[in-house]
Amino acid sequence: MGKDNLYGIGLLGCGSIANIHISAFTGIEPLHSDGTAFDRKNDFAGLTDRARVVAACDNNEQRLNHFCDKYQKDYEIPLRFNDLSDFAACDDVNVVVVMTQVSVRNEVIIPLLEAGKHLMIEKPLAPTLSEARTIVELAEKLNLQIAVGQNYRWKEQMSHSRQLIKEGRIGRPTFVIINDCEWRDHVVEMETDTRYYALAEMGVHYMDLLRWLLSDEPIAASCVLKTEPFTTKNENGRCESSALIEFRKGTIANLIQSSISHGRGAFKFRQFDGTGGSLIHPNYTDVIYRSSEGEDKWSLKHDFIASYGKNMALLLDAIETGVPSPNSGRDNLKTMAILDTCFQSAVEKRRVEIAIDDLEK
Repeated sequence: MGKDNLYGIGLLGCGSIANIHISAFTGIEPLHSDGTAFDRKNDFAGLTDRARVVAACDNNEQRLNHFCDKYQKDYEIPLRFNDLSDFAACDDVNVVVVMTQVSVRNEVIIPLLEAGKHLMIEKPLAPTLSEARTIVELAEKLNLQIAVGQNYRWKEQMSHSRQLIKEGRIGRPTFVIINDCEWRDHVVEMETDTRYYALAEMGVHYMDLLRWLLSDEPIAASCVLKTEPFTTKNENGRCESSALIEFRKGTIANLIQSSISHGRGAFKFRQFDGTGGSLIHPNYTDVIYRSSEGEDKWSLKHDFIASYGKNMALLLDAIETGVPSPNSGRDNLKTMAILDTCFQSAVEKRRVEIAIDDLEK
C-alpha cells in the first residue's frame, strides 16, 4: 500500500475514459474534455477509504497536463509521467489502470507486471487471445492480480437479471438476442487500429455479459463481419456484424451490431428467452419478465460510473485475499476466446469451435 494505508492508483492513458475512472475512484464529478460536467443523476459509490489516485502517465504531455489540470481544483494528482519506465518504477503506485490503445498492450503491460504492479485493464484485454494469454500467464507467474474492465456486469439491470436467471425464473435459457445498432460519431482507436472493429468496442461487453448472465461458457461461434465507409471523422470504416454464439448448456445467442446505424439505437434491446419465460431489456434501466402467466417489471438505476468503482473494489479485494476477482484476467480469456473466434469465423466463413477447456486452469 501507499501513504496513509491507501492503495496508490496510477492512470496510464489520459484519454476520455480516464475521466470516468477518476470519478469512480474519487467521487468528483467526471468532466468532458472541454471541462464541462457529465450529466450524472445517480449516487456515487466510490473508493475514497481504500485508494487514492497518485499518478497519471501519458506519452502526450499536452494531453497529460490537460487531464491533470482539469481536476486540480477538486483533486490534485501529485505525480505526472511522460515516460513509462519512470511511471513503472514509482513506488507510490500499487495499482495501474491501463487505458492505452489496444495495439500496444503487451509493450506497456509486461513492464508494469515486471515492476510488480497489479492491473485493471480496459477491455479488450489485448489485440488477440494469444497476447491476452501471455499477459495472464505472466501475472500468475509473478503472483500479481489483474482484472479486466468488464463493468457491464455490475450494472443493476444486469445484476437483477442474473439473479432472476439463476433462480430459474425463465426456466432453462434457450435463446438470446442482443441488438446493438448505434451511430458512433467519434473516433474510436480500436475500430481503426485492431482487426475486430466494433466487435472489440461494444461486442466484447456483450460477449462477457452472455457468459456472466447465463453462468455458462461458449463452445462455438459463427460470424459475418463487414466494414463500410464512415466519412464523418473516420475514413477507415465502421463495422456491421452478426454473430451466433453457442453455449455448453444449449443456449444460442445472436449478437447483432452496427456502429453506423442511422437508427441511432432507437430499437436497441436485449432479450433472454427460456422454457418458462423471457427477460427483456428495452432500455438501460428496465427489466421486463413475461410468461404465459403474466408480466412483471422492474426499473433500476443506471449508474455506469459506479460500475467502474465496483471493478476496482473487486480488484483490491483480490489483492488483499489472493483470490482472483470474478472479472480476472484468467476469466477474461474465455471472453477473448469468443472475440477471437468470431473474427476467425468471419475470415474463414465457417462455424468455429472454441477450445474453452484449454483456457481453464
